[in-house]
Amino acid sequence: MFIRKLRRLAFAAVVAALAAHAASAPAATLQDRVARLLASPNLAGGIQGVVVRSLRTGSDLVSVNADLRFMPASNMKLVTSGAYLSLVGLQTPFRTRVVTTAGLDERGVLRGDMALVGGGDPLLDTAALKGLAEAVKRAGVSAVTGRIIGDASVFEEQRYGDGWSWDDMPYYYSVPVTGLNVNENVVRVAALPGRRTGDRVQVTRALAPPWQKVRVSALTGAKGSASSLNIWRELVHDVVRVDGALALEAPEADRKPEPISVEDPPRYAAWLFRKCLVEAGVEVSGGWVAGRAPDNGRPLAEHTGAAAADLMKSLNKPSDNLVAECLLRQIGRMKGKAGSAVAGRTAVAEWLKSIGVADRDVAMFDGSGLSRQDLVTPRAIVTLLGHMRAAPAASAFVDSLPIAGVDGSLRNRMKGTPAQANCHAKTGYVMHASSLSGYVNAADGEPLVFSILMNHHNARNAQAMAVQDEIVLELARATGLGGL
Repeated sequence: MFIRKLRRLAFAAVVAALAAHAASAPAATLQDRVARLLASPNLAGGIQGVVVRSLRTGSDLVSVNADLRFMPASNMKLVTSGAYLSLVGLQTPFRTRVVTTAGLDERGVLRGDMALVGGGDPLLDTAALKGLAEAVKRAGVSAVTGRIIGDASVFEEQRYGDGWSWDDMPYYYSVPVTGLNVNENVVRVAALPGRRTGDRVQVTRALAPPWQKVRVSALTGAKGSASSLNIWRELVHDVVRVDGALALEAPEADRKPEPISVEDPPRYAAWLFRKCLVEAGVEVSGGWVAGRAPDNGRPLAEHTGAAAADLMKSLNKPSDNLVAECLLRQIGRMKGKAGSAVAGRTAVAEWLKSIGVADRDVAMFDGSGLSRQDLVTPRAIVTLLGHMRAAPAASAFVDSLPIAGVDGSLRNRMKGTPAQANCHAKTGYVMHASSLSGYVNAADGEPLVFSILMNHHNARNAQAMAVQDEIVLELARATGLGGL
């Protein structure tokens, strides 16, 4: 009995000693907690950079490889949108015009060519072209004897960004960038299974131009079998290929239309506008061509594009590369020497310097982050985000960012956590690079800005994103950071 009592007393003493030691040991700092998350085996072999800053005090609460340069992927859109709002502003929409130098006779016949002149609008669509066609009709034009010209000369000719991968070019996220774009420069291609196993699949296309060819080798698979459909476009040619297999009674997800890039957007826009004119009751005798309108053309109709705040949402919430590239070229046109990516990058570099971002911290080669030549430091991203939070266009900038668990590319992330509807941030992904940067409030209301850049890992993007989300949750749950 006496021995058992001694053992109990000794055990209690050990527990008390351990508790006293734990109470006296310093709590793990936010830096420590982030470091533990970055030690995930999924990220082994890669390199990660994180900066977390208090917007109230300006102090860095976490700093991991803050001054190393990373491929930012679509976090480059933060640079593009911040620069556009600061340099071009909120009140400068894109405008698309219809002009001609031909005369109009008493019967409403326009004897010559008509030009659709692009203003670089990345969101011009069929509905806008129909509106322009109706306006031409109201202007008294009943027929056009000449051609429809698609003029993209507002931007210089280079249609792809430096460092873009050639094997991305058939797909919607790597379309050619021109001064005249329509329907985001894609044709939607859908496939349906044949009537029997072994039949060739059936292909439909929405608003496909007549010169685009389709080559189908895909066959119908057995009911319940796995589908392996591949829809793509041959480089240089407007030839759509449909390969693989599509099972009988395949689920709707397997039959979803694939947006495939068009090879020559100005020519495509000219053809589609001609189609809209005919549907509006305007007879067109000539064909369609990409070219340049005469400088002295008189206006027949004009379409005004979306306001800058809406453009920002179209850019950042779904992470639209075409919008980003058009904005970069528009910066060059408005603030530089030409409507080109090079002129835009030069103007953006000067702006970054003016807000305290060092030249060495950003290497910008495109506006979207699709280029693998883009480099940026986490510190530069946080500095930009901090500047934009207090800028005149702060509302348009912050409102354009995806909201965790709510919308955009963050709609399915961090649901049911303290970060939901709290974190506003831009996602980013290219192969072996994943990023998340934005704003979040700590549990006690401390406003934080953060940048998480991850490169060179072999993890699936879902695994990298899981670590990013855990870091943001650490920030959203934190208290007492203002005293650090």
